[in-house]
Amino acid sequence: MDGRGSFEEFSTGVVGRMLGQVLGPVTKRASRVRVAFRAGIGPLDLVPIQADDRFPVNFYVGFYRQTRKDTRLEGFVATVTPYDQTGAIVGECQATPGPGYSC
Repeated sequence: MDGRGSFEEFSTGVVGRMLGQVLGPVTKRASRVRVAFRAGIGPLDLVPIQADDRFPVNFYVGFYRQTRKDTRLEGFVATVTPYDQTGAIVGECQATPGPGYSC
């Protein structure tokens, strides 16, 4: 950065906190995606990014705060669940901890 603070402080606005990210493809039928976490982090509800017809799926992306002591990123996400406009589940992924996993 420019000496006025660390990237961590700049990006979160909170000293001693770090951001984790979740992202991935989701069915076009989904109007909401719920990402559930392990380690006491509350769920994250996301609205998918609408991709045009060149892509067979839409995408979701989100950030969540994590404590400095929990900086290992593998294993944070427990499930990714897309819902349609009526609230019905249109899929689910159980995340498997470890390098290279995806939901």
